[in-house]
Amino acid sequence: MKFEVYLPLKEEFHEWKNRQRKRILKPLFPSYIFVRTCPSLIFKVLQLPNIKSYIGSGSAPSTICSEEIALIQKTLDSKVDPFMENGKVIGKTARIIHGPFRGCEGILYKRNGRNRFLIEINNNLFNLSIEVKSKEIIIIPEGRLKA
Repeated sequence: MKFEVYLPLKEEFHEWKNRQRKRILKPLFPSYIFVRTCPSLIFKVLQLPNIKSYIGSGSAPSTICSEEIALIQKTLDSKVDPFMENGKVIGKTARIIHGPFRGCEGILYKRNGRNRFLIEINNNLFNLSIEVKSKEIIIIPEGRLKA
């Protein structure tokens, strides 16, 4: 039907019982694909095989801007290991000041003794976290987020 779709895939290595290691690609956001369309064509997307519904509030579908899709692509293209976060993350508001994610704002928190940086996509609909070094970030005082 010529819809433009995007399925973010993450590379992982798996080792089976026979010690065979293999590189596999897994969806970054299991059970989700992104479709570029206009609201009037949503019903056509829903008629495709294996498409069950769309994410939205009320009767309106959620939208993700091109910049956020580009950020997901940049995350997957970089040398970081992205992780999809479920649920609320408690941490400090921070900004990345060095590297490919310079300028990104999010939440800095610790997991397993390491700094992680949460990138919110579409108002917490999809949350990605990446490992960061202390020298790559600054803490943003409350009320000082960039517009």
